[in-house]
Amino acid sequence: VYLYDDPDPRSGYRPGQTPVERIKSNVSVFLGIPYALPPVKEGRFRPPRPHRGWQVIQAVDFGPACPQPTRFTGATKGIRDMHEDCLYLNIFTPTIESGLARRYPVMFYIHGGEFTKGASNLFPGHVLAAF
Repeated sequence: VYLYDDPDPRSGYRPGQTPVERIKSNVSVFLGIPYALPPVKEGRFRPPRPHRGWQVIQAVDFGPACPQPTRFTGATKGIRDMHEDCLYLNIFTPTIESGLARRYPVMFYIHGGEFTKGASNLFPGHVLAAF
């Protein structure tokens, strides 16, 4: 996987242990983890409400992008799935051997776009985590 690869999650970039070829390192990837209740119906235009938790989550797909003008979306822009339920995190971490506890710095990144355009699947967090 290279920094300039297709941002479409269906391009072959799959979660789990993704080898980053030029760096020769494995990265653990967890996609689409909800961090708040969906901002729909009575929650629309209000501060986020804490997520109630879950028993098991399959963190293998990017969450949808937040609604935005259609001139910024579509197959050629990398944004296909939009929904008001768009409060999700993607986590990328170096893969470590079982039982080896390590502490790593945390970088929290919010993509640009002037609050009108963009999506988390457009930014290859796995590349940075491989260093």
